[in-house]
Amino acid sequence: MPIPSTGPLCGGLHSLKTTLSVLRTQEIRVSTFFRDGDTMLAKVEFTTRCNLDCIHCCASIFRPAPDWKTDQLMNVFEQLIAEGYTQFELKGGEPFIRSDIFDIMDLLEHNGAEFYLTSNSLLLNEDKIQKLLSYKNLSTFSISLDGATKETHESMRGANTFEHTVEMIQLCTHYKKALNSQTRLGLNFTITRLNHHEIGEIFTLTDRLGLNSVFILSLSLLGNAVKNKDKLFLSEKEELLALKKGACVLRKINIARQVKGLHPLEFDMELFPYTWKCRLMQWSRTFRSYITEHKCGSGIGEIYVDINGTIYPCEGVRVFLDMLEQKLGPYERPTIHGCTIGEAKQTESFRKIVNFLQDYESIFKPLTPCGTCPHLGKCTVCPLFAIKDGGMKRCTPEVLT
Repeated sequence: MPIPSTGPLCGGLHSLKTTLSVLRTQEIRVSTFFRDGDTMLAKVEFTTRCNLDCIHCCASIFRPAPDWKTDQLMNVFEQLIAEGYTQFELKGGEPFIRSDIFDIMDLLEHNGAEFYLTSNSLLLNEDKIQKLLSYKNLSTFSISLDGATKETHESMRGANTFEHTVEMIQLCTHYKKALNSQTRLGLNFTITRLNHHEIGEIFTLTDRLGLNSVFILSLSLLGNAVKNKDKLFLSEKEELLALKKGACVLRKINIARQVKGLHPLEFDMELFPYTWKCRLMQWSRTFRSYITEHKCGSGIGEIYVDINGTIYPCEGVRVFLDMLEQKLGPYERPTIHGCTIGEAKQTESFRKIVNFLQDYESIFKPLTPCGTCPHLGKCTVCPLFAIKDGGMKRCTPEVLT
């Protein structure tokens, strides 16, 4: 969603009212990256390797795995571009662990494709950041920071990570301005029991560092996160109250930013239930939702290719494939090495999964409290997560009141 340009405000109470009015239309990104109806998104598991072994990492469930050769990876992206995919997310692992990462980005840039990636920043340096922000089609670049303090961040990501990450963020914001880069710079924060108390400070730090947005991620109980569940997992109520704290801090930050003539700091809440968004709007009094209708894009506007070349309708299907096979029968697991994307999408098992995920009535109506939710059709929660959990516990009265 484009953010309109605004100038500095002055004039006491009138200015404050104007500020709040503008913030109501700007502060929250609910309909976010890769949700355009006319675009086609391909997520490619760029590598499973990583230079860290974070205690909350869900991607660790897919390690170890053989890596792509450069020519194979080039071929994958060329096929996807030929099939009409115009936006790409490079999934990891840590993408900068591959020495050919800039070769891949050159290919995407040359073909006019937008791309997005996230990094832990530890393999970055000044030269790489300058090159990275020279790409016109790098739509969003996010850096993971899981604490506003060294102690908290390193309790999740390991020693000697915090100061380097902050330094790389500072270099990113410096070169974004110096190069007049249009790349959006974001911060990814996975909320856990170890860091939820710092969520307000995370918004404050993000503001001070000059980033565009904060993407709050809930803990996915996969991989390392399962092994460390007891020390990481928050109850639904605790998580919502932490987000409330963050929303209140963000409101103050954005009032101050607006008075200074700055764009608002965005709070990306795409993955949270619509009921939570409504609560945060109510508490902050400055959020507004832009979603009027939502439909799962799995296999239609989105596709996922894993490290082995297997083609899935989306990343969620890959994660919950066992559950889907129990419901729908075996998945044929077409690979990009053996068929085209178009052929994969025409296989019976692929189409069966896509049709299943499009049937919101059958998926959500039997779930509590989804079946009676007035926001059904607007909620951006993945149907597969809802089915896996047997309902949306996050949306029960015990959590919301």
